[in-house]
Amino acid sequence: MSDHNEPYLNKDFYDFGNEASPIAFGWNFQYSAGIFLFAKNANRIKSIVIESKNQDIEISTIDDEAIYAQAKSSQEPLSCSPEVKENKIIDAIISLAKTYSNHGGDKNSFIYITNVDGTFERDEAVFDNMVIKYKNLDPFFKNQIDALFSKAKDGVEKKKKLATRNKNKYDVVLSALEDFDKNKLSISVIKRFYGSDERYVSINNEVAKLLVKGFRENPTTAEICAEELVGYLRNVFEDSATISSKNPNKELRIEDLVWPIAVITGNNQLGGVSFEEDCFDAYPEHDVVERGQKFVNSRKLLYIERFEVSNKIINDYDAFRRANPNDSKKLEHFVKEKAMGFENLLLIPKDLDDETREYVVKRLVAQVIHNQNKIVNVTNWLNTRGNNDNK
Repeated sequence: MSDHNEPYLNKDFYDFGNEASPIAFGWNFQYSAGIFLFAKNANRIKSIVIESKNQDIEISTIDDEAIYAQAKSSQEPLSCSPEVKENKIIDAIISLAKTYSNHGGDKNSFIYITNVDGTFERDEAVFDNMVIKYKNLDPFFKNQIDALFSKAKDGVEKKKKLATRNKNKYDVVLSALEDFDKNKLSISVIKRFYGSDERYVSINNEVAKLLVKGFRENPTTAEICAEELVGYLRNVFEDSATISSKNPNKELRIEDLVWPIAVITGNNQLGGVSFEEDCFDAYPEHDVVERGQKFVNSRKLLYIERFEVSNKIINDYDAFRRANPNDSKKLEHFVKEKAMGFENLLLIPKDLDDETREYVVKRLVAQVIHNQNKIVNVTNWLNTRGNNDNK
């Protein structure tokens, strides 16, 4: 996507012409690339920023590494000309080199991520849905990347010779390209990201793998839930991309990214719980139930439930359960007596009428308790990361 370091030098060096992807598709790929890298690195991620001041995607890890990714896409990747493919990766190399010059760091890494395969000769499936480090590549591919760095330098030199002023900006880029440690570079191709029917298949598959390996979901459930989780994360990443880099809300914490896993993989149905019968002083009217269920099922709860609130609900329920060992309907009675105490914490929209608000609050509290194993599972995953085997 955009180049982040003024004065946008690589835009001076390489023109994509009429083949350049429409802006909306490019943004969509950037969000999806962020989700892909999230799924690949979830076990180490502390936070993600989309469209940061440094790169298209910037990831901070729990071991103080920064991952900078430059995303390049084409709406018709199968028909990209060799020249366009080459220009895309050269443009990315220049952008990443400039980022490296400011944020090299011993631990930091740099990724070129694209939906365009065939950038290199004989690269059939080598980079597909993988993040392959330069240092681990066959010499055949290393030589091609080395050649691309040389072409990038040649392009900058040509521009410098033609320039009539501000020649020093070209020297800055040349120095960045010269200093770039290619062993910190990785290449990734997200396969089949085009059209509409299959665009998110590879993204969904990576998220499903995370759900199976990291959160112990069975493959069938993971596949179903992954599609919904990817849709939710695309919206979150899109919102993040539009926020100013000065706004602290631009940084997406891992807690907020994995929280939907507890909600989406949980069960919205309260099987075995006599909710409407025993959680209210009087059985709620049909229209109240209808409005309340519509709100809860709209998934707006993804935005209002959070770990802190859910853990408080679970801990308070545990204390209530231990204090009432002979109560055969502990959950129902806890919801009836205690749920409205969580109303403010749940941040229910104020436009709901009082009866519907009561229904929604009690329903959410009941669902948190009913799905507490999912919530505890996600919480434990967060607390034991680094030891989890889903790197």
